[in-house]
Amino acid sequence: MGKQKTLLKDLLSKPQREVAGASTAARFDFQKCWALCEMIDRHCAGQDYVVAFEFHDDVLFFETETNPNEVEFCQVKTSESPKPRKLSSITTRRKPKNSIIGKMLKNTEGLSDYPTAKLVLVSNNAFEFSDTLICAKDLEEKYRDKLVEKITDELPALNEDILERIHFRVIQIPIAEVETYLRGKAVNLFESRFGTEFSEAVLPWLRMVIGEANRKNNFPPDSVPDVPTLIEKKCIGRSFVEKSLDVVEARHRPAPQIGTLVSRLQMEGWDAKATTGIEKHTATAAADFTDPENAECAKLCDAIRDALDAGPDSADGLGAVLTNAYQSLLAKPGTIPPPYSDQGYMHALILLVFHESV
Repeated sequence: MGKQKTLLKDLLSKPQREVAGASTAARFDFQKCWALCEMIDRHCAGQDYVVAFEFHDDVLFFETETNPNEVEFCQVKTSESPKPRKLSSITTRRKPKNSIIGKMLKNTEGLSDYPTAKLVLVSNNAFEFSDTLICAKDLEEKYRDKLVEKITDELPALNEDILERIHFRVIQIPIAEVETYLRGKAVNLFESRFGTEFSEAVLPWLRMVIGEANRKNNFPPDSVPDVPTLIEKKCIGRSFVEKSLDVVEARHRPAPQIGTLVSRLQMEGWDAKATTGIEKHTATAAADFTDPENAECAKLCDAIRDALDAGPDSADGLGAVLTNAYQSLLAKPGTIPPPYSDQGYMHALILLVFHESV
């Protein structure tokens, strides 16, 4: 039985067509910022997505992270001129090279099993035939006929049905303002996820995502041997963005307040040395407890939850709950790693886990 075909595998088997890349830093920044804006819009809309940078074309959007069947090949064109972009500018070729639209059409070679593969020409100024999003088959007749004539002359094997794959999209954003536009999109994302609570974290998060996009863009596409490498080295997906937002939330949300629990221990007769030790270590324990990247502490907290579930009810006294959990952990060598072995720290961490559960 042959190997199962998938869109990502088929794209990997296709040779990269020759691309000039972004001719200026400004154009590269524009196409990158536009891709991130589009990514954020899809995230806010609750859509799944994977974005590939400089892989067969400027930007590719897949509809899902798991075995996608749909792809949008996006070619991004920019201009400082306010004049509409003429059809001739994208259909004229200098033999033996292909025209802009011809190069895009070559992306469909070998993808006959994926009729939903789209070719999207993105422009920051209007086309002479449209100032919005339009499919080539819906163009005014004189423009559609001219486009078909040019396509069939350049690539005779194609027929008029190819027009259903071609889309023209206008995003009227001045080149100099695209980063400001992207920051606005990031603010919208944060407000939809957190309200206005974490506004100070927007720019650090955005710098991190831009840096990730730069790394993906700069990884040589010809050095991608398989699908896992493609996803890791050339793509940003919804799960990456969601995880990064989880990190922002964990790092900026207020630490749990366990002062009332310490007061309960004092009322139960715990001495000042023990409760002071808890108060001394609460801030450090809270930072570890809320850090999503601290896998060691997360594992320890899971052990604490098991000990609390197996121990006495809080009706028997908070001190009894705390003491039993701590003794249960001590009884299992290796459960408490050395960095967390201080008794005051462990008492504070146990109270934080207990506070979470009540």
